[in-house]
Amino acid sequence: MPAMPSARQRLAAVVMNLATFRVAAWRPCIGLSMLWALQAHAALGGGDSSIRADQSELHGVLTITPRRNYELREITNESGMVVREFVNRSGLVFALAWSGPAMPNLRQLLGAHYEAYAQSLARLSRPGLHRSVRVETPHLVVENAGHLRAYAGYGLLTDLLPAGMSPTEVR
Repeated sequence: MPAMPSARQRLAAVVMNLATFRVAAWRPCIGLSMLWALQAHAALGGGDSSIRADQSELHGVLTITPRRNYELREITNESGMVVREFVNRSGLVFALAWSGPAMPNLRQLLGAHYEAYAQSLARLSRPGLHRSVRVETPHLVVENAGHLRAYAGYGLLTDLLPAGMSPTEVR
């Protein structure tokens, strides 16, 4: 019959298992942080010249779909991140939409409009469970929702929205 391990040996085994679990628990976080490094740089209200840089940064495939009053430029990468950039006839990004396994860097996506978003967000008395947030100012609408590995949202400048286009088309 094998000898029963001592209390000290059992404690050492528990500590080793806990240390192994802690390392394993951080692996998904490390993976998500690498996804955050693959952020887009097109800023809301900016020119369309940065879209090729976004494609390179995301290591994604760019698909351009002409629409009646704008172009939809969609970048998709292997991790599942999709960034849709709506570019008006003047070459300005008037709306952005995103979906994917990680939250995008809204400071980069919203560009100069990030401060207005952050200030409006700070004024919300009950922003909810931080799973869904909608901020609306006279010129900017940003909606963001999601949970681990399933984030989606959009931002649009109401002043630059092409004639005949509904804000509900930005998704």
